[in-house]
Amino acid sequence: MTNSHSTKHSREFIINTMYMDFGEKIDDEVIEASLIKLGIISAISYVWLKEHFIEKQLSAKECAELLGCSVGHVQATVQKFKLSKKKFGITTGNNEAQRRKLWKQKIQNAQPNRKEVVVFHEHSETPIFECPSITAAAKKLKLSREHVRDCLNPNRQRKTAGGFKFMFQKPWEEQKAFNKAKELEKIPKITAHTSYEEMIAIAKEDIKRNYR
Repeated sequence: MTNSHSTKHSREFIINTMYMDFGEKIDDEVIEASLIKLGIISAISYVWLKEHFIEKQLSAKECAELLGCSVGHVQATVQKFKLSKKKFGITTGNNEAQRRKLWKQKIQNAQPNRKEVVVFHEHSETPIFECPSITAAAKKLKLSREHVRDCLNPNRQRKTAGGFKFMFQKPWEEQKAFNKAKELEKIPKITAHTSYEEMIAIAKEDIKRNYR
């Protein structure tokens, strides 16, 4: 449900006010991400959309999933900012996202039993990149395939290889969903009766908790 109080203040006003409240020490994109996650604002900035929709060549659906909004909202904003991919010389033939999709499909057909692997530095919980298979991860990191495979085998003692640790994509997605659910449990629920001041207080606590 959209909060009736949020319409009293523009997206720019809310972000700029909070930016000043934090002494200009927290990037406004961090603030915007929290406000979108909490549902206080749903507007998409031109800079964010250009970076993800044009430069990273994500689809409208992928952008919507990152923002937690509808595909229609993304598409309408694309039209508003006139950010069509064709305008920037991006067509189906040279679209990196399309090539990546075809490449993954080709690997899937050649290796139907392969599993995607997520790679981390050994002392970090933030993923560095993903690979379509154990072999691809080992090749990219110039490691032994057996060592990478052993890291992914719960019955083996090896946990890292070459300063990296690994997880299969599905367990990682499940772990992310679990972590997100636990974090959301800590956030007070925003309803139509939540005042603007209460919303800002909730957002500030969320930013403090997640800011690195």
